[in-house]
Amino acid sequence: MANLVIFGAGDMARMAHHYFTHDSSHDVVGFVVDRQFRRGGQFLGLPLSDFEDAPVAYPPSEFMMFVAIGYTRMNAVRREKYQAARAAGYRLASYVSSHCRYLSSTPPGDNCMIFEDNTIQPFVIIGSNSS
Repeated sequence: MANLVIFGAGDMARMAHHYFTHDSSHDVVGFVVDRQFRRGGQFLGLPLSDFEDAPVAYPPSEFMMFVAIGYTRMNAVRREKYQAARAAGYRLASYVSSHCRYLSSTPPGDNCMIFEDNTIQPFVIIGSNSS
């Protein structure tokens, strides 16, 4: 089981928390957001911390991250945060539903979310940071 920190504290983070908690081998241990957007110290009953402090609170050698930010500005914000998490040394987790038919022999890239009732055809390649 891998310890996982989710970047975000909105609807996408709530959904990622649900799926990673109930249908993966990851243990969600907390959430992070940019300092200027943090409101309070918890989200969904777990610690909510500043992303700027994440490498100390959640060392990249011990924790993975998932960037759960919606489609703001045509995914530009999610791409920026994905790149920042990688630059901080985090490995980024992907979620593939156990109720998805994944027929490709190539696993998805990092920071992907593939929901239930999808069929991923043979020979398909899903790049990083896709949902």
